[in-house]
Amino acid sequence: MQKNFNRKLEKMTLGITGWIGSPLSIILHTIVFIGIFVLKYFNVSYEEIMLILTTIVSLEAIYLSLFIQMSVNNNLKTIEGVEEDIEDIQEDMEETQTSIDMIDNNFQKLAIDVREISGEIERIETEDEPEQSKMVSSLSNLHRMLTKVSSEISSIETDIKNLKDVNLKQHTNVKVGKK
Repeated sequence: MQKNFNRKLEKMTLGITGWIGSPLSIILHTIVFIGIFVLKYFNVSYEEIMLILTTIVSLEAIYLSLFIQMSVNNNLKTIEGVEEDIEDIQEDMEETQTSIDMIDNNFQKLAIDVREISGEIERIETEDEPEQSKMVSSLSNLHRMLTKVSSEISSIETDIKNLKDVNLKQHTNVKVGKK
């Protein structure tokens, strides 16, 4: 019950704070201040007019400072939330970079395997005919290795694409969060 009341009160005060800076508020204040001096024509003394005016201005200044402080506190809470979001995103980006580094390392290992396989293929191509049966076996092994390497490369490419998509989503969420 108390929280609900506090939320309504806070919402109302934030609305008042927003209204105070509006053109309608400026016009209303101008009319009130001019109207106070019109009291002179209703036989109100100058001292009483000044007393009324200074009292109203003093009270208004007190309330304005309270409303401004509430706005500052509210903005501070919002900024703290954004700071936490930014820290989370930075941690996620560091994890993503670590994953990308691991994928790059695996890709380099696969590149070495491909070079080794290419060397094997060249060696087999240059061997004499009597060793054809060995070549067929070696070619069969090389074919299996190339199929495995090709599959691993496809998997790495998929991982890289997924990481880029995650990174792009995080980057987009940061921009949306700032707005």
